[in-house]
Amino acid sequence: MTEEEWATSVSPDGMLNYLWSATSERKLRLYGCAACRRIWELMDAASRGAVVASEQFADGLISEEQLDLRSAAAEETYEDAVIDNDDLKAHVTHAASYSSSPSLALHVLAEALDAILPAAPGGATEECAAQADLLRDIFGNPFRPIAINPAWLTSDVLALARGIYDERAFDRMPILADALQDAGCDNIDVLNHCRGDGLHVRGCWVVDMVLGKA
Repeated sequence: MTEEEWATSVSPDGMLNYLWSATSERKLRLYGCAACRRIWELMDAASRGAVVASEQFADGLISEEQLDLRSAAAEETYEDAVIDNDDLKAHVTHAASYSSSPSLALHVLAEALDAILPAAPGGATEECAAQADLLRDIFGNPFRPIAINPAWLTSDVLALARGIYDERAFDRMPILADALQDAGCDNIDVLNHCRGDGLHVRGCWVVDMVLGKA
């Protein structure tokens, strides 16, 4: 995959395959969770609990044992859906249970797409494009990695980034851009990402970079 292909791709599975050996488990986990949140309204309590637990585990807030318990609950719901021949529920619950394992990110994508596509107004092309945008938000441009300048990490910048991350307050991204610029950041990729109208999710590469998360 070339840099231009990465920037324009609407093939999330191809992008994931490209990233696979050069990224962290945490990033893959958060992508799986973000894909699941695309079908949040279709999820039952057990499925949502599994996704939330995976996000918490990514931040070291719960143990692996607690994560496994939540994932097992979603898996039980999946098995019930299979018995009931409820294909939609099966895809949704399977995606949620898979979200506990970064190595299953491709399976999360497949199940999430299978759940979304029948109801997606724009069909497969539109939803695959949205999933590709999620990957660009989380992983940035792997062909042009950016190192944080410690001078940018003012108290305002750090407070904004923490609030955005903890509260999923991505509407504050343009404010983060202003704070970074005030701190001396002149990197156009960083500033444009914050000010653009694209999707932002937990794991966003700019917020992670500011907070020192890998």
